[in-house]
Amino acid sequence: MSITQLLKDSFRIAKENPLIFVPLLAASVIGILLSLIFVGTALPFAAIAASDPGQIGTAEALTGIGAAIGATFVVSLISGIIGLFAHAMTVAMADQALKGNPTDLKDALIRTRVRIIPVAIAVLLVSVLVGIGSILLVLPGLILGFFLIFTIVSVMTDHTNAFQAIQRSMKTVAGHILPVLIFFLVVLGLGLVTGIVGGFVGVIPVLGVFLTMIVGGAYTGFVTILLVSLYQTLSDHAGGSVDAEL
Repeated sequence: MSITQLLKDSFRIAKENPLIFVPLLAASVIGILLSLIFVGTALPFAAIAASDPGQIGTAEALTGIGAAIGATFVVSLISGIIGLFAHAMTVAMADQALKGNPTDLKDALIRTRVRIIPVAIAVLLVSVLVGIGSILLVLPGLILGFFLIFTIVSVMTDHTNAFQAIQRSMKTVAGHILPVLIFFLVVLGLGLVTGIVGGFVGVIPVLGVFLTMIVGGAYTGFVTILLVSLYQTLSDHAGGSVDAEL
């Protein structure tokens, strides 16, 4: 298996199917809008507290703090749910494109809606397992995250339940550790480049926020295509090892 060819194929899929990036970009826009709305409601209170702290009593301060924490939780929860749905849609669209079928937002929406419960359960299970592993000196959590990398892809493309997807992901990685490790390194390298680009465009007033969002969405979308492509390649060689080369 050529990593370079995998990257080229994924780039071709991304170029020919720009709709793949729509769900993640839409999720980013919604997340930013939600944050602006909730932050905007807190600005008057913050302005008063900064200009004249004496006007804010203890009860009002506690209420303001509670409201801020509650708003942050609500925004994080809603953004997380939307992001999860968008990621599942991206996986579904990448799967279709890699199989030679045209991408379609409506079809991806339907496929994701049908699979969202097992996807949510899988995410919860993976988060708990990785979280417990991370408590144990971090390294076990990283190792678990490495072996569970294909869980969501399996749920969406193999139509498995959460437990079956976890088993398939661990089995796939265990049988092809080197290709998956190289994939990790490639993703880290791309992430570094994306971070640098995002840092440059992020300093542009106002427009920088949206450019950073586009750069991040492009990176996440491309990595998702690459992940699905790698899983399909490794699944086709489930009976034997795959020689990874650059």
